[in-house]
Amino acid sequence: MAGNGDPGVQLDAVEYGNDGLVIAAIPAGTVDLKRNWKEPTWRIAVDHDFSDDIMGYVSYTRGFKSGSLNPGSISNAQVPVDPEIIDAYEVGLKTELFDRRLRLNLSAFYYDYRNIQVSAVTPQGTSRTENAASARLYGLDIDLQARPTQELMIRAGLNLLDSKYESYASAQATLPQVQGVTCSATPQQVTIEEARAIAAGTPTGGNCAYSLDASGSDLIIAPKLAANFGFDYDLMLAGESRVRLSSTLYYNDGFDTAPGGILAHVGSFENLTASLSWHAPDDRYFVRIWGDNLTNNRHPEVILPLGVAYQEVANKPTTYGATVGFRFGS
Repeated sequence: MAGNGDPGVQLDAVEYGNDGLVIAAIPAGTVDLKRNWKEPTWRIAVDHDFSDDIMGYVSYTRGFKSGSLNPGSISNAQVPVDPEIIDAYEVGLKTELFDRRLRLNLSAFYYDYRNIQVSAVTPQGTSRTENAASARLYGLDIDLQARPTQELMIRAGLNLLDSKYESYASAQATLPQVQGVTCSATPQQVTIEEARAIAAGTPTGGNCAYSLDASGSDLIIAPKLAANFGFDYDLMLAGESRVRLSSTLYYNDGFDTAPGGILAHVGSFENLTASLSWHAPDDRYFVRIWGDNLTNNRHPEVILPLGVAYQEVANKPTTYGATVGFRFGS
C-alpha cells in the first residue's frame, strides 16, 4: 500500500499480507482515517445518613467510551466503531451494625447501554470490534462482612443480574456447516430459533458465518447469578506470631461467550480456594501454603469460533504452592 501520512490516505489497488501475498483488492481512492468523538460525562449523587450506622444514597452517572477504527484492514477502517454511552442509575444502603461487627452493603441498579462495543472473532480467527446497538441491565449487589469473634471474619457476596440486548440485528454468528443448508459467501440473516435449528443439524465439516438477530438475548459474559462465601480465622501463638486459615468458595451460574450463546455457552461452575499462613510478630514476614480450584472443576473460560472448529480455552486445574513474603522498613 502507498500513503502520504495525511488523514486521507491514497491507496493502491491491492493490499499485501506480511508474507507479500495479495490478500485484498482495494479500489484506488482516498480513505479518511480521521475521526473525532466528543461527549460530556457526569455523576450526580445524593446521600443521607439515617443514623450513625446507616447511610443511603441514589446516583445517576453518564459514562462514555470513545469510538475507534478497526486496525489491520482498510475496509474495516472505513466503517468506524461508534462510541459507547451508558446511563447508570443506582440506589443503595451502606451499613455498619452491632458495634461495627457486621458490615452490610446493598445496591440496586439499572443501566441503559447504547452502541455497545463488542469484540467479534471471524471464522478466519481474526478479531474486530463492532457495535451491538442497545441493551438494558438491572440487578442487585449484596456484600457482607461479619466478625462474630475477634478471631473470625466471614465474607459473603451475591450478585443478581438480568441483561438483554434490546436491539442487535446483525450479530456475528459462526455455526457448523450441516446437511441441507448452503453456506453462503455473504452471511445469511437468521433468527436465534433458526440458528439453533442449524446448530442441531448433521455437521459436514467446517463452519459458516451468519448474521444473527440477537435482540432479546443475554449480554455476553453476564451471569445471572454469582456468589461467594469465605472466611479468615486467626489463631494467636506464643511470641505474638499467628496462624491464619482462609478459604473462599465462588459460584457462577454460567454465561454466553457469543451473542445468542449457540455453541458458545459456559455452564455453571464453582471455585474453592484455601490457604494456611504463619505470620511472624509485627507481620515482618510470613509463610503461606495455598491451593486454587481444589474441587478440580473444569470448564471453558473462552469459546472461539474458527473456520473449521470451535476452540475452547479451559480454566486452570487444581493448583497449589507456597509463598514467602517479607516487609521492609517500619
